[in-house]
Amino acid sequence: MTRGYFPAWPSLRLFAAAAALTFPAGNALADTDSGELANVALLSTSSRLDSSGFDAPGLKDATIGEIRIVSGNIFDLNIPEENHRLHRWVNSLHIKTRPEVIRTQLLFAPGEHFNAQLVEESARLLRSNRYLQDAEIIPAAYKDGVVDLEVRTNDVWTLSPSISFSRGGGKNSGGFGIKEYNLLGSGSSVGLGYKSDIDRNKTTLRYLNRNLLRSRYQLLADYSAATDGFTQNFKLEQPFFALDTRRSRGFSFSNTRQTEALYDRGNIISRFEHEFRQGAMFLGWSKGLQGNWTRRYTAGLAYESHRYHAVPNASYPTPELQADRQLAFPFVGAEILQNEFATTRNFDQMNRKEDRHLGKQLVFRLGYANSGLGSSDNAWLFTGHYSDSLLRREDRTLLFSADLNGRLVNGASENIKTTLGVRYDHRQSVKRLFHASASASIGHNLDIDNPVYIGGDNGLRGYPLRYQGGDKSFMLTLEQRYFTDWYPFRMFNVGGAVFFDAGRTWGSDPANSENLGWLRDVGLGLRIGNTRSGIGRIIHIDLAYPLDGESGISNLQLLVEAKRSF
Repeated sequence: MTRGYFPAWPSLRLFAAAAALTFPAGNALADTDSGELANVALLSTSSRLDSSGFDAPGLKDATIGEIRIVSGNIFDLNIPEENHRLHRWVNSLHIKTRPEVIRTQLLFAPGEHFNAQLVEESARLLRSNRYLQDAEIIPAAYKDGVVDLEVRTNDVWTLSPSISFSRGGGKNSGGFGIKEYNLLGSGSSVGLGYKSDIDRNKTTLRYLNRNLLRSRYQLLADYSAATDGFTQNFKLEQPFFALDTRRSRGFSFSNTRQTEALYDRGNIISRFEHEFRQGAMFLGWSKGLQGNWTRRYTAGLAYESHRYHAVPNASYPTPELQADRQLAFPFVGAEILQNEFATTRNFDQMNRKEDRHLGKQLVFRLGYANSGLGSSDNAWLFTGHYSDSLLRREDRTLLFSADLNGRLVNGASENIKTTLGVRYDHRQSVKRLFHASASASIGHNLDIDNPVYIGGDNGLRGYPLRYQGGDKSFMLTLEQRYFTDWYPFRMFNVGGAVFFDAGRTWGSDPANSENLGWLRDVGLGLRIGNTRSGIGRIIHIDLAYPLDGESGISNLQLLVEAKRSF
């Protein structure tokens, strides 16, 4: 089932504790036409240079002097179109991000040798925060081998009381809640919300701080109470936050009890209870960025437990349940990452800077569980990921990814799944982009809680959710994207898409139903982006027409959902 925010008109979400309805907000840089400033070769006291152009004479051997933090508000009142009563009112209600929160995330400090790579990476790290719409770092002055830097950020509206609604695969979901992505300008996030969907009704309380006590430690804690159980999560870690980070450490645990369902043609055919617990602690080390590559290594201990039960007084039959399992294991892992990034606009977002990794990445983890550590079986557990760009041009990219995970238990393979994906994007103009993606999943002896489905909730937009199952699948999407100049209230960007989807499954189906073969659909959609809000989602309104499938399904599927991308 698709999920997302569909705030009510005329506001798209409530702004603040005030009872008035209004529009979410963001920053003035959303009006930048190309998304990149021109490189400047000659610096003076008044020179300005985008962080992608730190190649001016003298900077290579310069020392960093003063670092000035310029925190911009949601709207730039120097722009006439953004200097209206509504914009001024929103700015007055908003608490700007504290300069020390920005300064904590920088990878450089006064007195250090100037390093363009660290400046560019710092800007990317800042832009990854949901409470910032944009960030750039520019040389403000250069004299006698000392360069002063100016860090310019723009906030978004981060307090988001919201009403949510989505429809996909013939099913509705909705909810309400309140989230603050930048509590009192501190960079921390807290939220309380209620959600109702096809699986369960759930109330969640969540707290996230990515720079705990102005450090590099991250803290995540959340608790969800649901109609069929609960979820508890806690994580405290110092990640490899930058390419040159030398140490990483942390621990985490989660505890979940919920009711799972198996589907056929979008309908529930059986239910079972699933209790899942896991925990891990790890240490990581690296020599940092060497040349254009970073190599990282981790070692730690992990634990996971799965228990399966029949649902008491169930209205659906219980499927054949697999045996409970408990695994405790030491593990080792490694990551190889290439320092190749590109910054663009109108790609997956609308009129917003996007940082894309186009280099190679290889990640794997291997663990061994045995009965001496309390495991129910002797097992090797493995997971791996690889991605790279096969084509990298200014107007065209072709990306490839592969994932593998599973376990070998007493010599037998269990829950083995391989996923391959390719993505092709052709920039036809500033306002037009052709997108194509294909993915294939190959499973073997999959766990009962890990089936493979295709349907309205995972890309096959003309069909009910979880419409066809199996242990292998293939999905293809072709999409022509359009980005317009329409910018209502200086808050929303509007675009559209025409699309074609195709897919099918093979192999073992949990429902043992007849395989319908290839399923295809065509459709068109409206996209509404909001660069002025910390939610940062794009509302999708799609109409899809199924070309195959059984005669009982609707001839026209309406999908209303909010996604992180176009």
